[in-house]
Amino acid sequence: MLYIVLVNWNGEQDTIECLQSLRDNSEPCRVLICDNCSRPESSERIIRWVSAIYGPPTIENCADDKVQDSLFWRALGNDSLLHVQFFQLCENYGFAAGNNVGIRAALAEPDCDYIFLLNSDTVVSRDALRHLREKMQAETDLAVCGATLVYYDDDCHTQGLGGTIDLLRARTGSIFRNGDVTSLPEESAVEPQIHYVIGAALFVRASVFRRTGGLSEDYFLFFEELDLSRRLKNGERLGWCRKAVIKHKVGSAIGTNSKGRSSNVAIYYDQRSKILFYKRFHPKLIPFLLYRTLYTIAAYTKKADFTGCRLVIIATLDALFGRMRYPSEIK
Repeated sequence: MLYIVLVNWNGEQDTIECLQSLRDNSEPCRVLICDNCSRPESSERIIRWVSAIYGPPTIENCADDKVQDSLFWRALGNDSLLHVQFFQLCENYGFAAGNNVGIRAALAEPDCDYIFLLNSDTVVSRDALRHLREKMQAETDLAVCGATLVYYDDDCHTQGLGGTIDLLRARTGSIFRNGDVTSLPEESAVEPQIHYVIGAALFVRASVFRRTGGLSEDYFLFFEELDLSRRLKNGERLGWCRKAVIKHKVGSAIGTNSKGRSSNVAIYYDQRSKILFYKRFHPKLIPFLLYRTLYTIAAYTKKADFTGCRLVIIATLDALFGRMRYPSEIK
């Protein structure tokens, strides 16, 4: 059985649109919504939407100490969503920890074969889940599989088919970014290039999470998918499912301004998580990373973006000395 985990943080409109696309899907699945301590009106709107379809929820006890309340809806008839469960978390624990609440709940079910970590700002095409499942069943060495991610407002072009990282330049990239969907390459040409599956849509074999325990919560936001790729065993492979098309509202969850500048939260966590990743897996390359950080600081200074400059410096020091700030502390 496929379990899908959605993390909501003040994105109720996106989450509801994602849920509707899952209802329209051809593959039976169970959905676990983990609300990362959103505004009350955000979680309440999601609860009202689900209740309007499936009726009043039942309240369930949850042993997870990160969960304040747990609501459960069972679908009626032939609805593709066999059940929906809503976890109200006590705090905003970050992307990894929010997903881990859903991962633990899914792994507690004996019928869990696959777990799909799906950004709530995505829309899933009708047969995407079936194509992903069939590929995982056919290729038993696949541990994590990605989809064809296209832009929500321009679905003729791709966000990416998989992720890459240039360790010396400390830059991540997307394979076939902005490519034409009518001329997608073959899976066999793309998969050897994939360093990690893009985190907006991570289709994971349940056995992987049973062994690894889920995503690393050290990151809070960003680089969780790279960390997961480094923790796979020899013989476990990363893949891409060409036929599984998913629209993604890139950047909507963390925000960018009209000029494309990342939000303060995104700047801080991207820099902090990048250094944590290097400390864990590539410690000998940290001098290169710090050298590249000077270029980043210089770029913000050249634009007179002294807030961005300050955030990069703070994030670097926090990562090096084992500290972390929370979104409310980032100005």
